Amino acid sequence: MKFFKKMKMPFPAENIIRDYGMVNEYRKGIARFQHSVFLVEKHGQKKVIIRETSTLIGTEIRDFEFDKEGTARLQETLSNALKRM
Repeated sequence: MKFFKKMKMPFPAENIIRDYGMVNEYRKGIARFQHSVFLVEKHGQKKVIIRETSTLIGTEIRDFEFDKEGTARLQETLSNALKRM
């Protein structure tokens, strides 16, 4: 069991500048979903990565990558949505 707790998917060819930690966690039935945010440097460019980890039988990891322009659009969209909540 310890093997699975230690197993993490590294970011290939990326330097993690800051790990903002888990920002969201929820369950759907027996599946568990987590979202974490990282600031990384990849090929000389800084990017924000939102990592979704889902567990049901195995673990599935998806990364959503945003450059500076994409991060600014995401911030604007989230700010607008937050005002309407």
